[in-house]
Amino acid sequence: MNYQAFKKKRLLVRIISSLLLTGFVFYIALQKNLQTWHWIAIVAVLALILVAGRGFCGFLCPVGSSLDLIHFICKKLHVKEIKRSEAFNRFIRIFRYFFCVFYFVLHFGLGIDPGWALVVLLIITTPIMVRFWCSICPVGTILGLLNRISLFRLEKDMETCVSCSACSKVCPMQNDEVFTSNKTGDVSSVSCIYCGMCVGKCPKKHALSLKVAGRKIL
Repeated sequence: MNYQAFKKKRLLVRIISSLLLTGFVFYIALQKNLQTWHWIAIVAVLALILVAGRGFCGFLCPVGSSLDLIHFICKKLHVKEIKRSEAFNRFIRIFRYFFCVFYFVLHFGLGIDPGWALVVLLIITTPIMVRFWCSICPVGTILGLLNRISLFRLEKDMETCVSCSACSKVCPMQNDEVFTSNKTGDVSSVSCIYCGMCVGKCPKKHALSLKVAGRKIL
């Protein structure tokens, strides 16, 4: 499958999944008494998210899809984008773990909902920094740790790679681990959301490939 065809299919999947998941969450939230089939559905959705790893962020997450849409509109309106420095990205890769612990302690331990603070953060950062929230998202961070056991795989062939850094430059997550990796095989990382942009931008065919359950999709 070429990248343009993959891009269109991914967009369709994102629209459908965002609508379905948003509707499902609201439906469950409105139920006063959850029935057995409700719990079965909840467990099934959670299982799907876990086996997808951060593929959930790139294909299924309603928040991620909404942020991409907002950023796309802002880009068309010529809102100036801030390029994150490598030093800042290194800081974020460490900070996200502390933020993840802080968020869950605050929310589940102390019963404090940081929702409005996060909304403000999204409003400020989304127009000027692509996928910034996704870089520190607590759910995304946990799913990223499960990338090694997820159904998604990003693979690299060092014999074909020409070290042009195109993959690093196009990555919406500002992830340079694909470029810096010197091994052939799986180069999935905590940051990778399997969006396929690096594969589409790569000038060398077969240097990078995206697979789901062992099957190459790009």
